[in-house]
Amino acid sequence: MGAWISSKKADAVWIAVVGPPAGGKTSLIQALRGEEDTQELSTSQSQSPFNHPKFPNVTIWEFQSHNLSVSKLDPYDIFIIVSPVDVFAAESVKLAKEAQTKGKVCYLVRTKIDDDLPRFSSTFSSINDLNRFLAHITSECAQCLQEEGVEPSLLFLVSNTNPQIYQLSLLQDTLEEKIKELDRFVQR
Repeated sequence: MGAWISSKKADAVWIAVVGPPAGGKTSLIQALRGEEDTQELSTSQSQSPFNHPKFPNVTIWEFQSHNLSVSKLDPYDIFIIVSPVDVFAAESVKLAKEAQTKGKVCYLVRTKIDDDLPRFSSTFSSINDLNRFLAHITSECAQCLQEEGVEPSLLFLVSNTNPQIYQLSLLQDTLEEKIKELDRFVQR
């Protein structure tokens, strides 16, 4: 895996976070960086690029999905594609397919799970009901992606208002392992 390191600096790893406006990208980046306030900032307030607190050579870039064309993929080593709903935007799907075709790591993140809960929470009588609900969301997202030819194997569910729950820690661990793998390759 590592042969595709392509950030503009030979010793750097660049992560692109892509998705629609108000999709939870800034909140996700803040949560991944371990920042306390994970409320979504307006696009004018968000500051890209972000440095990773544990890895000084890792830069996280935030993009609106229409601002990152497939031709601009090469500088980025890892993609985090965000959707606040079960159907990923056409631009995001196209980007995910191209990233996967180029052998780049592509994490798919369904954000704002907490927004879905109020509609269904009255039907939850146990943790098993909640788990079935989350499995349903995962299944819907995976089906959408598979229909478009995207491998949905790296799909995570994340809450924007309460990032400690659901799969944020799994996403963080997975991302950090990949960064360490790429970093080892970069340092050779």
